[in-house]
Amino acid sequence: MYHTPGGDRILLGAERRFFTHSLAVIVDLLADGDMEFGTTPFDELQRPQKLVVLYHSARGLLHPSEPTPKLTAFIESAVATVFEHAKVQVCQ
Repeated sequence: MYHTPGGDRILLGAERRFFTHSLAVIVDLLADGDMEFGTTPFDELQRPQKLVVLYHSARGLLHPSEPTPKLTAFIESAVATVFEHAKVQVCQ
């Protein structure tokens, strides 16, 4: 579960596939080395920290039994990074 202004939710269907694909691409990019994605709190983290924050945010969005993660600037920026990266890839 993930806390949003509209209540706790998880991603389903096309939104879930969209998110997981973008997440996988970001993880692959980070496997090759650290990089920036244009989301300041996320970009300020070191590569291992980025991977951990991506993991925790993804667990919250993809697994209904997962407790809602405590929302921090890093968690929120990780989610924003995944969606923004997907948007950039679609618009290219």
